[in-house]
Amino acid sequence: MKLNPEQTWNELHLLMGNVEPVLLCWEKPGEFCHRQLVSRWFRRELGISIEEYDPRATPQFDFF
Repeated sequence: MKLNPEQTWNELHLLMGNVEPVLLCWEKPGEFCHRQLVSRWFRRELGISIEEYDPRATPQFDFF
């Protein structure tokens, strides 16, 4: 069975409702992860570019 990229994209968004879907892996930054395959697949098949989250770009609050 071959996945349909447009149908997969639409189903992910349908499942999430009004929230943007997020794919998670637990590999360290710079290591290979499966979400990179998904990202490349959507870019190649649908022309959709998916940004990689960079936690260093998000300031953290110091509560204590």
